[in-house]
Amino acid sequence: MVRKIGSGATSNVYLAIHGKTLVSVAIKLLRKESHSDTHKQMFATEASLRGQLDHPNIVGIHDADLHAEEGAYLVLEYVDGDSLNKFGKPDTLLPIDAVIDAIRQSAEGLEHASSKGIIHRDIKPDNLIRTAAGQVKVTDFGCAITNQPDAAPVGVAGSVAYMSPEQLTGNPLNHQSDIYALGAVFYRLLTGRYSFDAESTDSAVHEILNKPHIPVEARRQGIPKELTRIIDRALQKKPEDRHGSWGDFIKEIDEARTAMRTKYDYDFDMLRGFSETTLSRYLADTRELAATRELAARAQADKS
Repeated sequence: MVRKIGSGATSNVYLAIHGKTLVSVAIKLLRKESHSDTHKQMFATEASLRGQLDHPNIVGIHDADLHAEEGAYLVLEYVDGDSLNKFGKPDTLLPIDAVIDAIRQSAEGLEHASSKGIIHRDIKPDNLIRTAAGQVKVTDFGCAITNQPDAAPVGVAGSVAYMSPEQLTGNPLNHQSDIYALGAVFYRLLTGRYSFDAESTDSAVHEILNKPHIPVEARRQGIPKELTRIIDRALQKKPEDRHGSWGDFIKEIDEARTAMRTKYDYDFDMLRGFSETTLSRYLADTRELAATRELAARAQADKS
């Protein structure tokens, strides 16, 4: 082991060098005071579920030993970066485009997990690692469960600020619970604040279960409407009112980014001296030309 690089509720994480490959790895070691049957089972579940996942936006697993003398441990892919929690305060926020990119990458990883029937249950900034190059990876599947019919019953787990109403109340979960959590992360990375005001855990639970989230605009002015609509949908109280799938969520992210870039180009042209009338006429002519080309193509196809 080289040095300690992190810690969680039940375990510590160390940077280490693999004895055979000499590759840097991260060792997640269960602390001695956490060696209960419950925590060991969580470790076993994490090892099993991680082994099913192979995706560039998910931290990989190399090995595991649940019966080692020094304590149960997992050998994980080492990611040289910072958790997104570093960028979750008003004075440390990332540029908006970087936030969009981080959320989209996280969604890609979670879509892969969902395709394997895995629900993470603990999506939060701390469990999303961003490298200096901007790559984001989902980590810590310690609370994860599967949505298989024969899966063993599980209790309530997760981090309250990012938990969906159905997760807080112990109701059945699916991928839409993770969508809610990523929506809450999106909110935090854009505003530096939670989606509710509360002074205690009990108060936070009450707010999440009973009150609409505070509008993004109330926390930070100037956030594009295309993004606030995605967050508003993801944070709906009822799962059926959220995005139906990760593909749906990712599609909205892409559409929002395209719309924002189009608006930026329009605004930039305005700054360069083109009048709004000129630009509007140009856009109308462009649309008319596109329609004419489509009609011509259809006519040619009919002749063929």
